[in-house]
Amino acid sequence: MTLRMLLMVAALLPAGAASAACPQALAVYREAGGESGLEFTPATRQDVRNAFRLLLPGRRPLEGEVAWPRAGGQPEGRLAASGAQAGGALWHGAIQAIDRQGRIGPLPAADEDATERLILVDLSRALRSGVPGGAALPGIDVYSLSGCQE
Repeated sequence: MTLRMLLMVAALLPAGAASAACPQALAVYREAGGESGLEFTPATRQDVRNAFRLLLPGRRPLEGEVAWPRAGGQPEGRLAASGAQAGGALWHGAIQAIDRQGRIGPLPAADEDATERLILVDLSRALRSGVPGGAALPGIDVYSLSGCQE
């Protein structure tokens, strides 16, 4: 699916159920029309401003992080298997935030208010080629805010 198609789909989806202020570091997202989810967690490394876990039904969570270029620009996400399955990156790509007005921009920093929707560009395609047994993998790269961890 092209980025343009993803943006059109994302604009048509209802906003997430969580409307109260939530910092990005504690935001929880659900895949649009699917079973996977994202849980953001406080980052533990200085060069990473956001950390997250991709939750897939019947599988171990995949660990992710968002690195921000020092000179500004688009933050990039990376996703890898955790635990005994740890190894190389399963996905590396752009993360786009979509606010309540439908504006697209960079992912908020960990202490800023969570964005309503996320697009993890080419995530589903990368996982289909890198993770065996694709039945529980995301079908679309759009996630909507669904809650906030306490």
